[in-house]
Amino acid sequence: MGLVCLVIISGCQTNTQPQATSAPSISVEPEPISTPIPAAPPPSQPAQDALVIHLDMTPQKPEAAKPKIAEIAELDTTVAMDEVEVAAEIVEVADHVPVEKVASGNIPNGPADLAPNKIEDTDLQAAPQSAAVQTSEENKTSIVVIPKKNTAPKPPAISPAQQQQQLLDLANSMLAAGYIDLSLGLLEQIEVEKLPPQSLSRYFASMATSYLQSGDSNAALEILEQAQDLDPNPDRANQNQRLTLLQQAYTDNQQFLSAALTAIAITNRYGSKLQTSDVSSANHDVIWDLLMQVSNQQLKTRLNSPIEPNAKAWLELALSTQGLLNLDQQQAAIMAWQLQYPLHAAALDLPKALAKLVELKPRENQKLALLLPTSGPLGKLGQAVIDGFMANYYQAMTQCEQPCNSLPQLEFINSDRVADWQQLYYDLEDQNVDLVIGPLDKAKVDLINELPERNITTLALNFIRNDNLDHGLTDPLLTETQVDWSIASYYPEQVLAPAPAPEPEPEPNTVSQNTLFQFSLSIEEEARQLATRGHNQGLRQALIIAANSDWSQRASKAFQQQWQALGGQVTGQVSFTGDGDHADSISQVLLTDTSKLRRKELQKTIATNVKFEPRRRQDVDLVVILALPEDARQLMPTLAFHHAGDITVYATHHAYQGPTKTTRDRDLNRLYFSDIPWMLEPDTVAQQVAAIWPNSQRYSRLFALGADAFLLYPRLQQMQIFSTTKLEGMTGLLRLDEQNRITANLTWARFQRGQPKVQNQ
Repeated sequence: MGLVCLVIISGCQTNTQPQATSAPSISVEPEPISTPIPAAPPPSQPAQDALVIHLDMTPQKPEAAKPKIAEIAELDTTVAMDEVEVAAEIVEVADHVPVEKVASGNIPNGPADLAPNKIEDTDLQAAPQSAAVQTSEENKTSIVVIPKKNTAPKPPAISPAQQQQQLLDLANSMLAAGYIDLSLGLLEQIEVEKLPPQSLSRYFASMATSYLQSGDSNAALEILEQAQDLDPNPDRANQNQRLTLLQQAYTDNQQFLSAALTAIAITNRYGSKLQTSDVSSANHDVIWDLLMQVSNQQLKTRLNSPIEPNAKAWLELALSTQGLLNLDQQQAAIMAWQLQYPLHAAALDLPKALAKLVELKPRENQKLALLLPTSGPLGKLGQAVIDGFMANYYQAMTQCEQPCNSLPQLEFINSDRVADWQQLYYDLEDQNVDLVIGPLDKAKVDLINELPERNITTLALNFIRNDNLDHGLTDPLLTETQVDWSIASYYPEQVLAPAPAPEPEPEPNTVSQNTLFQFSLSIEEEARQLATRGHNQGLRQALIIAANSDWSQRASKAFQQQWQALGGQVTGQVSFTGDGDHADSISQVLLTDTSKLRRKELQKTIATNVKFEPRRRQDVDLVVILALPEDARQLMPTLAFHHAGDITVYATHHAYQGPTKTTRDRDLNRLYFSDIPWMLEPDTVAQQVAAIWPNSQRYSRLFALGADAFLLYPRLQQMQIFSTTKLEGMTGLLRLDEQNRITANLTWARFQRGQPKVQNQ
């Protein structure tokens, strides 16, 4: 008889491990790229039976009969499992290893942590009432050993390679059943160097799949990199599976260019077979969607380095439609690309977004009304938005062939002088205005949103007030209004007006004449991007140091929500006023004050001085600073003084005051922060604009907002119909969400020698 371990496991915990949603990936026929991952089992329900796992650690003999339930488990090898999750149902553990239900007083209702145990021979009776029971109070887990009546001679020990192989088989069975934590617990016990060479590809694929399903794309990328080193030449099927997993890992990690190039590599492996496949269109849509999330600068940089021809053509297609101001130009660019690459798979079968873009009918001679303040408390800010809009308008005029029918007619309305907003829209409708751009003030955007009749499409330059969504441009700037978070950074003395009751959520996207689009730069969205960036870098434990102000507290709340949703932990947070309390705040959150207190108590106890160096807390790998430049310049060296100089530090754009030739920012070295491209990546057009519009640097972020409003107005219909459409503007990579809100993916930089250096993905 083979060596058999009979273990009954029952627990009362629930499976709290989040199951990540798989990112879209390339499909290939007829040969599948990867083995489908089955969905996780339904939530556990009250059961009346405990789970019994038979684990056969010896090579199975065909003639051997299956052991009976009442027989004792014999095991001369210990399998250590950090985490074991089971459900009260029959699961096929291995090809020949059944899992059965046996009546027990402890009913499994989710995962249970099973500590390493070695089950020895025993003289216990076979009756379940006299079975040996080990109980872990901490994990509420019971282990029941049911004895057998007759013992058999102990078989020879199996080889280390066989042990590792059986662990791999068991882990894959748990993965197929949807028990991700259990699968990872088993896989992490495997000694890779002892695995048979033919099992390496299977092991790395299982590890990567488990990490991806647990939401840890960073770990998945690391294991796939290790796979390339230890198993560089897998067979065709395993190579396809590895590429598919790599594409998903890059996508989940928001490394979209690498994900797109991997997806292209998958299609290249199938050549002409893929062009005639039913899944060709879907694959092209996946590639296009990934490329639409890559900045133009990244595309240009990659094209300037060696790249295979098929990928080169894809990247050129993505670049060809960017930066064009109207639909005519985009359609012409697509046709020119098809003529250049007539045999390319995408030329024969365009991604759906491009195919339908070709079918759209351009709208000419549009009439726009710029509804922005040019007087009153927001006059200078409104003028900065207008300047940015007109800068791009004149730039487009120089590129337009005469007679130029693609540029709109403009009408300027001072929103500070409007008394009756409903009548204003009636008048604009009579004047055949196609689109209203503005207003800028949040309160006025709320008024427009509440109008009973609004028969003109509107691009508001702020978000409507909604507690379920972001506040938008709501940092303190002026006493009675809430405007731009970027400008507000330099007016901290102003006080926010009380927020009115929240409005109901907007209706889902509908292409209609009265649609209200909202375009703004949200501090909440920036904080969420910061959290996502940190998680993608493999950071998990964060401290938050926030100014005692409205914008920083809102940013702190948004960061915490996103960080915890991604599986991170906020190990501490503290607020400061800026009145000389920076050191006290940092000492408090790093627990160095506690360390000093222990020193005092020790010296008091032994009545003598001791050599002492304070020690900070160790449960942190990220510090988030939500502060204005003056405070940030004090916080960074204070962190180093308190022995936290080796921790990664993130900040929002508020920490950056703008370009300078001085050394004022030398204390910010090592600090990572986010900001709009206009501030960090001025291209040729931006430099030309800055030369023509001297005031563009005074209100730079509002200037960029106006410039992007010009880029957006002809693309609104396209963005609404095709969700993958992106537009690279001066405020970032612009996308439209399901609430008709346009948000921007910001650029990342790090201070080096007192100057910000842009960081690529």
